[in-house]
Amino acid sequence: MGIVHFAPVGTRPGAVTSALAYLKNNQKKFTGFKGQIIESIVVFASPEVRNGRLIVKECFNNEYGSRKCSASSWKNLNVLNIIKKFIEKGLADIIPSKGSLSVCTVIDPNDYDDCFEKIAKAILKFSAGPEVGKHIWANLTGGTNILNSALFEVALLSGRIGKLYYTFLSDIKAYGDYLQPPSTEKTIFDWREVPFTKINFDESYYQVLETLKEVEDWCEDEQCFNRLKNKNMETFLKMNITKFKRVYLNPMHGRGEIERLDNKNRLSQYGGKILDRIRSPLFKTLIEQREQEENERLELVSNLNIEELWIKE
Repeated sequence: MGIVHFAPVGTRPGAVTSALAYLKNNQKKFTGFKGQIIESIVVFASPEVRNGRLIVKECFNNEYGSRKCSASSWKNLNVLNIIKKFIEKGLADIIPSKGSLSVCTVIDPNDYDDCFEKIAKAILKFSAGPEVGKHIWANLTGGTNILNSALFEVALLSGRIGKLYYTFLSDIKAYGDYLQPPSTEKTIFDWREVPFTKINFDESYYQVLETLKEVEDWCEDEQCFNRLKNKNMETFLKMNITKFKRVYLNPMHGRGEIERLDNKNRLSQYGGKILDRIRSPLFKTLIEQREQEENERLELVSNLNIEELWIKE
């Protein structure tokens, strides 16, 4: 038992390795979990990174907290090989037996749906099952903004990630090629956590979209409101039409999820996509606080390709 770290990675392996080095050197700062501060690492990478086509010309495995290097620089290695080499040389002593480095390939790290699906399935793979799930912490430093946005949303929806963190670096040009924190000064390098809590999904919001989908045409405000009240949902039984328009219809129109014209509404194309996403088994499993059956979990993660790159014997 220990902590599995999720980490998107792009062109700079130090975005992953510097956080791991910080964890090793500051273990006493972290409490409230059982096992090792680093049990395993799962990186999320593009096909270019996974296949080794993205080469780092030079990087430095510096001494922790300084820019000094006791050995020559590492040259012309691909990103994942650098992370693997760093773990073997600097972290293997604290990683427990069977701890590992794995990679999950995201076909298009700039496609939000692809990013969300891969991360959500990885969460289900590591946090659920017949045994007690793993502690999962997530590093928001590397990779694309889209990939990190998906990671953040999965954390909010699922409540299955223990910590969200990133590493601050004051000057990426000056310090970006170092694999460990280049200074102990917080103005140069700092570990920072992102406070968050699980969000509660509004079932009433889903029902508005579902009702407009059922009508499949323009639906007057009153008609839509009455349909929702007929479903005996307490939220709508307690409000009037004015509040319904203010709380639901107007904001949903502003977000482009519905179209509004002369007090009539219909589901937009974008709203239809949102509804399909909410209806998906993967999304429902993320937001529901329940333990799904093992066969259900295995089916959801069946096409998730996570490859082990290194395992501690």
